[in-house]
Amino acid sequence: RLPPLPPPPHAAPLVLSIAFAAVSSVLLALWAAHGLVKPLRALASAAREFDIEDEPRPLPEAGPEEVRVASRAFDGMRRRIRDLVEDRTRMLAAMGHDLRTPITRLRLRGEFLADDTARSEILRDLALMNDMIEGALTYLREGRHAEKPVLTDLAALVATVCDGATDLGHDVVWDGPPRLSRRVRPQALTRALANLVDNAAKYGERARVRLVETRNGATIEIEDDGPGIAESDRRAMLRPFVRGDISRNLNEAPGFGLGLAIAAAAVEGQGGTLRLETASGGGLLVRIELTGSPAA
Repeated sequence: RLPPLPPPPHAAPLVLSIAFAAVSSVLLALWAAHGLVKPLRALASAAREFDIEDEPRPLPEAGPEEVRVASRAFDGMRRRIRDLVEDRTRMLAAMGHDLRTPITRLRLRGEFLADDTARSEILRDLALMNDMIEGALTYLREGRHAEKPVLTDLAALVATVCDGATDLGHDVVWDGPPRLSRRVRPQALTRALANLVDNAAKYGERARVRLVETRNGATIEIEDDGPGIAESDRRAMLRPFVRGDISRNLNEAPGFGLGLAIAAAAVEGQGGTLRLETASGGGLLVRIELTGSPAA
């Protein structure tokens, strides 16, 4: 007869040791992940919110060495981008300003030409050059955020733009609420809407402008019954100096491809978006979406 087996050792200390090791490993892993994810999240947020108008705050050098190196490289890239944009803006603004003087002198000299045909052609070309310079300078200005947002009655602003176009002989239909207040940059938005309404009236027989209050802000739509813009060309048409087929002949339809670019820069400069879509009648529909509450 075999002797009885000894009782099994008490398992509680072993179980507790294993549980303690598991919990410690999980806590250590969470601490390490937090130390890695937090600086990466700060880097991603800085990249998403980067604005060339604002002086960026240096990213905190935290986390593993690789993350700190990436943060320093990103800070350097932001500084180089801002310096590049500043240099480009100053150069183009100086060139545009300096070109006005010789254009003015040439216009004065052209006025005294005896040949009527040559005089009219020279003055027309000088006017086109001056319009191009003014358009380029306007585009540069709209990319800057010098104008501060103020609480504005959007309904009155849009209605005023439509009334101005109507006074110039354009057929413009306005539809919107009697009052709708939002915090916007009114001068920049007025210039953008004036460009868009003028384009709509130029390339179509009638322009229809609508203002609608939305949950996140307000939407402005400018619709025409003209030839529209092909979907494949819409992204390019929002870039400066890009023109569609309907305005390539300067003698028939003067334009330098800046109207939509200026409008897009003005809208995006105040946190909005501008999209080109197809109107219900086949023309062009420009949709401006502005965010913010009445007191934002």
